Amino acid sequence: MQFLAHIPTAIINNIGFMAILFILYETYKYIWVTTPNHLYKLATAFELLGLFHFVITFYLLTNNTIRITNTIVPIHFQIQEITDYLPYIGFAYFLLLLFFIVKTGSQFKIISKYKQTADFTVATQWNSLLKEAYNTKLDYKIGYSAYIQNPITFGWLDPVILLPIAITNQLTVDEIKLILLHEIAHIVRNDYFIHVIMETSHKFLYFNPFSYLLMNEISVQREMACDDWVIKQTNTPIVYTKALYNIAATSIVNAKQNLYLGAINNNSDLLKRIKQIHKMEHKSAKQYAISVLMAGIGICLLLMPNFYLHKQ
Repeated sequence: MQFLAHIPTAIINNIGFMAILFILYETYKYIWVTTPNHLYKLATAFELLGLFHFVITFYLLTNNTIRITNTIVPIHFQIQEITDYLPYIGFAYFLLLLFFIVKTGSQFKIISKYKQTADFTVATQWNSLLKEAYNTKLDYKIGYSAYIQNPITFGWLDPVILLPIAITNQLTVDEIKLILLHEIAHIVRNDYFIHVIMETSHKFLYFNPFSYLLMNEISVQREMACDDWVIKQTNTPIVYTKALYNIAATSIVNAKQNLYLGAINNNSDLLKRIKQIHKMEHKSAKQYAISVLMAGIGICLLLMPNFYLHKQ
């Protein structure tokens, strides 16, 4: 049980480390003109770097390599005042981690239900329409589901695209083809495979608010990158925007915490995507200042106990 006592120290240091990563990400996004796909890759890399930092810090602390730890983690400090309670905090971390793992297992069951109950007889028709309109090369597994309100994609080796049954009453045939292209973009980009890795990383870093912020950026930039892919293939930004708006207006969705990818992950992000589609400026100096201030406060709160403990 003694190794559990090192988890709180690893947690505190990881929050500070990812606060620095988040400042770097927000600064890069605000200063440089770049593509959503590039920001998506950067946020993904920073999330994985945060997981690596947490694991390696915990390993070094457990093996009593304090000198090496201090070199790798500059803001590292040992929590001394509440030593007797540290193993219990570490045990609580593992209990919550177990809870999130079980919850993830239930999400896989939901996805399996969607796939087993879907109607895939429409796949041939939609694939023919896509090949005729946009010269798509492959046949995709496309079906209707009565259990969803939003078009979704899941699976890596055997990818599946599911449409809600009511979509034919909400969108025109041309609009549905554009939405299908968005889902195909996820498949072409291997987004689902990366999404599962990111969700796994986030489960281990569930305590870190900056992991949540980076995961939100990964989700938004991924969808923007797929939007860019669709527009590049079709050059129909107005029709595509209308299709996205119609889906958002007729469903309440939030796929960010699920193991599938949706055409509309969150209605609140739709405005950002529309601005990106129409090449409108959507950088906010106020939002950047808030993000940096929030991360700065997080770093200061971590450095203050470090300074205090070293003064004792």
